[in-house]
Amino acid sequence: MSNLIARNCRIVVVAVILLVLPLAAYAVPQKGKSLPTFEATAVTGQKVSSSTAFAGKVVLLAISADKCTYCKMAIPRLNMLFDSYGKQGLLVQGVIRGPGFGLERLKRYIEENQVAHPLALVSAQTIDTIGAYAVPTYILLNKMGTITGYYRGYSERNMQEMEKQVKLLLVE
Repeated sequence: MSNLIARNCRIVVVAVILLVLPLAAYAVPQKGKSLPTFEATAVTGQKVSSSTAFAGKVVLLAISADKCTYCKMAIPRLNMLFDSYGKQGLLVQGVIRGPGFGLERLKRYIEENQVAHPLALVSAQTIDTIGAYAVPTYILLNKMGTITGYYRGYSERNMQEMEKQVKLLLVE
């Protein structure tokens, strides 16, 4: 009987480890923490560092993929935020990835989808470093580079909440 109990305990322990370890590998951005520094390629081909580009700005980082329908649905709303609050200090920075997605495809994507805010290429590894495991993902940073908002998925509610937070952050 004790062998059976010991065997069942080992099975439970192994099952828990197998369930928890993958979750530990995915560090989701957390409010109050800093966003990991990353590098992206601008539409001009220039490499841009997030630490330099984001310094002293309120940033809405919009993470998307080239084939994502909801990412494309969000573009008009992101453009509106960029147009409405850009002069007040908001940087709406899009980053995108996709298999075989290079600068020429990025230029076409911007044109076809009427993207008005900055959009840059990143690698899948960068997306993992940032902690975006679904697209679209939106991360809001204050002027100090601290994460103040993390949103997964496109919804009107998310967009309204982000805009509300942007207004508050701009007056800080």
